[in-house]
Amino acid sequence: MQSAKVKKKNLVEIYAIILKIFQYFLSIEIKVKYMEKIPGWVERLLMPKLNEITGEIKAIHTRIDGVEKEVTSLRSEMMTKFEAADAKVESLRKETKGAIESLEKVTISRFEAVDSRFDSLEARLPVMEKLAEFEARLAEIERKVAV
Repeated sequence: MQSAKVKKKNLVEIYAIILKIFQYFLSIEIKVKYMEKIPGWVERLLMPKLNEITGEIKAIHTRIDGVEKEVTSLRSEMMTKFEAADAKVESLRKETKGAIESLEKVTISRFEAVDSRFDSLEARLPVMEKLAEFEARLAEIERKVAV
């Protein structure tokens, strides 16, 4: 009898092991089935967000392109204004140079006129000294004659 009990016990153990093996394979089969579904789940869950991110990136690129065009336009405008300002400064420099040269000519001519007047006065100075000497002698002669 005991051997029947041992056989029955061994048989139960064998059934338990077979059941565990069956459950293991069943779980593997379920896992495989789920593993096959995972890419679809990921795609369904992540694709909308990835598409949204892609759209946002495209929008950012569009904005960057717009900013680049605006910067290029502003740079061109600034260069045009700088060139115009340079032309105005150059024009003012030429005008100022011409005015300074004209003023220099006027100043030189006035100095020359003053120099010629001084030369004229220097030439008259001996005559004036002699005239003053004659006037002094005349006054002295008039005093002597009057006495």
